[in-house]
Amino acid sequence: SNAVSPAFLEDIQVLTGMEVIKGYPDGSFKPATEINRHQMATFIYRMTTGDTGNLKDRYLSEIAAEKFPDVKADDDYAGYIGYCWVNGFIAGFPDGTFRPMNKVTGYQALVMILRGMGYNNPNDNFTGDDWQSLAMSRARMNNLLVKIDKSVYSGTFSRPAPRELVAEMVFQGLIQPQVTWTTAMGYQKYGMEGGVLSNILNPTLGY
Repeated sequence: SNAVSPAFLEDIQVLTGMEVIKGYPDGSFKPATEINRHQMATFIYRMTTGDTGNLKDRYLSEIAAEKFPDVKADDDYAGYIGYCWVNGFIAGFPDGTFRPMNKVTGYQALVMILRGMGYNNPNDNFTGDDWQSLAMSRARMNNLLVKIDKSVYSGTFSRPAPRELVAEMVFQGLIQPQVTWTTAMGYQKYGMEGGVLSNILNPTLGY
């Protein structure tokens, strides 16, 4: 279908209005189109920096190419992958590749969003055998799935993630506070700093 799910429509309109996730030149959103891994890196960059321009950073591009043999420094998306890797938001596969054109699953997208929110403590970073259930638990604690759990996407997270599912998770991630890890206190909320929506929505949201 070319129609965005009604439950997600307002959230997606906010995101596309700010160009965190952009529509197509013909004005469509194509909600069912599946997202690949390099597109997801772009969304995480925009989500965490508020920068919706085209990232052209040679340093980050070269980091991505050095880290992942299947990413070239002159790939348009290399800088986004480099940024996300440097900040611990993404990881490659056990064989060292990134596989930028692979479709991203709902679980993988969710983990990238949670890491972008600050949930990237090395000892609790969605890397064990139970990473999928941990991601779902952490997401529900942060209300990322409040609309998704009532939608047709409930229970579909092992499948490739369509644009509207990713967009809804990104939106919910943006209206929650960022966190930082402290050894003494665990994850601590520190408000909305760095969130694209911090100065647009009700400033009490997320506290």
